[in-house]
Amino acid sequence: MQNSTLKLVLSAALLCSAGVMAAQDAPAAAWCNLFDGNTSAGDQNTAVAVGADNSVYWLNTLGTTKAAPDVFYAGEKIFTGSLYDAGNSYANNFALTRTDTDGTALWTIYSDSGDYASENGGVAVGADGAVYFAAKVRHTDGLTDADLTLTDATGTGYKLLGSVEKRYYVMVIGKADADGRIEWLRTVDVAHGAIPSGAKDFIADGFSVKDLVLDGAGDIYVCGSHSMDLSFPKAGGAVETLSPRNTADWNGSGSCGDLFIAKLDADGYYLGSLTAAGAPVKYETLLCMESGRDKIYFQGYANADAAAEATLGGKPFKVGTTVSPFVGCLDTATLTVDWLSCMTGQKVGAQLAIQNTGLTLSNGTLWLAGQFNGRFTSCDDPSKSVSSVQHAQREGMLVKFNAADGSWLAAAASREGFTSDAAIGAYMKAVQAPGDAARVYVYGYIWGVGGGVFLRGYDASTLAALPDYSWTLITSAGTLSAREIAYSPAAGTAYVTARSNKAYSCLGGVTSADPDAWSVCAARFNLPKSLVSGVENVAVDASEAADTAVYDICGRFVGRSLEGLPAGLYITGGKKVLVK
Repeated sequence: MQNSTLKLVLSAALLCSAGVMAAQDAPAAAWCNLFDGNTSAGDQNTAVAVGADNSVYWLNTLGTTKAAPDVFYAGEKIFTGSLYDAGNSYANNFALTRTDTDGTALWTIYSDSGDYASENGGVAVGADGAVYFAAKVRHTDGLTDADLTLTDATGTGYKLLGSVEKRYYVMVIGKADADGRIEWLRTVDVAHGAIPSGAKDFIADGFSVKDLVLDGAGDIYVCGSHSMDLSFPKAGGAVETLSPRNTADWNGSGSCGDLFIAKLDADGYYLGSLTAAGAPVKYETLLCMESGRDKIYFQGYANADAAAEATLGGKPFKVGTTVSPFVGCLDTATLTVDWLSCMTGQKVGAQLAIQNTGLTLSNGTLWLAGQFNGRFTSCDDPSKSVSSVQHAQREGMLVKFNAADGSWLAAAASREGFTSDAAIGAYMKAVQAPGDAARVYVYGYIWGVGGGVFLRGYDASTLAALPDYSWTLITSAGTLSAREIAYSPAAGTAYVTARSNKAYSCLGGVTSADPDAWSVCAARFNLPKSLVSGVENVAVDASEAADTAVYDICGRFVGRSLEGLPAGLYITGGKKVLVK
């Protein structure tokens, strides 16, 4: 065995054994720190991602004013933001912070000009530690003559956009290396000005960007919706423009427009896209994606004034006259859709909505978590549905799909199994240990004072609630909600974010300081044994090829076969397999 291979096996074994030693019967917080800008309305987390070395990347929008321009992490100033002269709104600053596994800040890429839209964008980490990000930004109110810039970890500023007569949103996509040096930035321009009907002479907001993921080849995918033209830069200086077709009811506000997934190369240049075709509907949007190496899984919803015959990537796109969610699988090579699982929505108690969704690919299953009320029914199998219990208040939902063909397998609403829930609730994202077919967990919250951020267990086959495998992770005396979770199975850890206007108390006795106003809580939890990947103490086979789910040593799904994978150590069929 070559020395480099020996080092790889030993380091992987140490990583796994460290995770097992940290395992326990219940989660416990290792640390809890605050991202805190001093405004009454700012501070929101957009995404969290974990790298192969267990570095953690936190993408936030954090508010500042001229009177309170500084932003803090763990009580230490990390940058000075936009000097907005406070009025009816605030300037939200871009902040991408890398920490180590102990919560120590290593660097921050930040803005000190511009107003970044909260809950728009995404972050993903490449195999080499490079980090890719997307965001939505406009000029700060009253500062339209200032350049929009981002500053990297070296202190170098990069211009995104110059002065404008009237402010409007654009999309920005970027890459930084593992040391926080920006390598490139791409601006996706968005049409603005008068809408075709003439109802308004200036439209400043014509799109959303809701997620960013990477495929196994290192190409980039961004998704969302748009009601105005999007112009993506191409290599060589050309531009590719995506024009919406669902604009008949577009009056500058409200829900009208088209969904999109744009594929970009590793330098951020446009390669192709997925959009719907056929008869116009009223509104389509994508909310989240999940990478499966050569497949990209996506989720969104649509609605129409009348039932429409449309297609998405070559598959029938069934859109009803109410909120109609869907889940699909995109082939990265052809940008066609392998399968599309559509749902019909039905109002219950005059309520119907879906939001805050998250997708998780694990053990051949695609898990959809979200917040909803009303009833959603599979178009392919009307016997399969999920319905809220207390319809006036939104609650959590979890739906299980077969990742190979999109068939609906099971579903649960939060108040079915957890009947003591007495306020608005949400399920944000599912987590499941590789190789564990017995249980699945969901990260979510019960809103407000007296609620909490939790990890709840379910039987992975029937979705029966498992109260003995459920824990309240974070509480607060303020208005508390959960945001994001990044799960590292081999290390047995989860990195989570929550939001409140008071101090946070974490399971295990760790507490935070009091925030200035609203803040983002960033915390690491050491997980129970059932959420630590049990891959230690198995033989390494250098030649076995298994046509089954394959995971990297950090527990991330990388494909369905060992064929074509780069050299390294992988987990498949309950074994560690060395690919040379």
